[in-house]
Amino acid sequence: DAESKLLSAVIRDPFPGQRVQDALRRALVAGWADQVSRRVRSAEYVQRMLQDESRKHHAVVFLHPRSALHKGSPEYVVYTQLVRTTKRPYMATITAVEPSWLTQCGTPLATMSTPLMEPQPVYKPTVDCVLAWHDVAFGKPGWALPRSLRKHPEDSMRAAVFAAAFLEGEVATMGGKKEKEQKKGQMKEQKKGGKADSAFAGED
Repeated sequence: DAESKLLSAVIRDPFPGQRVQDALRRALVAGWADQVSRRVRSAEYVQRMLQDESRKHHAVVFLHPRSALHKGSPEYVVYTQLVRTTKRPYMATITAVEPSWLTQCGTPLATMSTPLMEPQPVYKPTVDCVLAWHDVAFGKPGWALPRSLRKHPEDSMRAAVFAAAFLEGEVATMGGKKEKEQKKGQMKEQKKGGKADSAFAGED
């Protein structure tokens, strides 16, 4: 039955490939975006942060010494629960995540800056869109994440960048695309015709 087939598949390959692992980790970020922690490198910094009235929203949690991630200490982790002991709160069910995923999957908590002029907005033919770089801050602490490339929100700027790209020959017109497709089709037909002629001559 289906259950036994699934069980046998898991036994044969208990560890999914990297692509599947990344998809699952991204799903965790999307589901628990409000339970993301960033590594703090200094005990002195933690103490100073706790004493700073403006940073009371920074909750300090800890990675248990027996955690599988303790040795590597990734920069960002997502956790599903906290285990509070008399000593300190420890994160449980932890997964390492990439900072860029917080922008892609944790959108409600990611704050985008206005479009940056450096690097300049650019037209991308692959997506047929004018894109601009944005600085990204995440959550109440305002953690700086890697810059994100998004569709430019201003119509006038998109039009200007597109026009510049068009004049520089970076924009493929629909006619050009159709001509290329037609040429490809003609070449395929010619190849087919050549194969058919050869086969016919061989039989003769």
